[in-house]
Amino acid sequence: LHHFVYVDSLCVLAMEESQALAVMGDLDSLFPERGLLLHEASCGSGRRESLGTILDCARHATMLTPKRFHRLDQGIRALLRRKRATGMALEIIIGHCTCCSLIDRRLLSSFSASYKFIRECYQVNSRIWKSVRQELDMFKNLMIFLVSPRRMPWCSMVAATDSSLIGWGVTRANWPVDEVRKHGRVSECSRFK
Repeated sequence: LHHFVYVDSLCVLAMEESQALAVMGDLDSLFPERGLLLHEASCGSGRRESLGTILDCARHATMLTPKRFHRLDQGIRALLRRKRATGMALEIIIGHCTCCSLIDRRLLSSFSASYKFIRECYQVNSRIWKSVRQELDMFKNLMIFLVSPRRMPWCSMVAATDSSLIGWGVTRANWPVDEVRKHGRVSECSRFK
């Protein structure tokens, strides 16, 4: 059984609906006792929506809802139509891009100049740099890849990407598939303990 709580939303993932209902019942009673109200609960199988994402159990994939995809796409387009913006306005868009990129973390490395712009122009309405426009346009065009299939076979090629205030970094190597599988199954939460 797995679950996640995000502010006022609760999602429980289980193999059996009865297990999910039991856990939801237990957790649903704990939250109001502590003055925390949750959204209305629902239970089901197949394709479910939660926090702007679709958990598709039939296809074994996670993706953005069409509404979330459209809103982010339109937000990026609106910023790109402007000649000027503050770093604070760009930070909001980049925050949404980052949240959506948790589905496929490769897109997290799309930004470098955007971070510099945010820092240098945080409260100043400045001309949006060409490099920032290119990064936003690139991310917008790559959003169609924000799908996380969970049934893909393990690949022997591993890659790491990152970006910072001074640029991008990309590296790759070939590992034995057993090593890739071993490291790929490490819980994200365990990295922060």
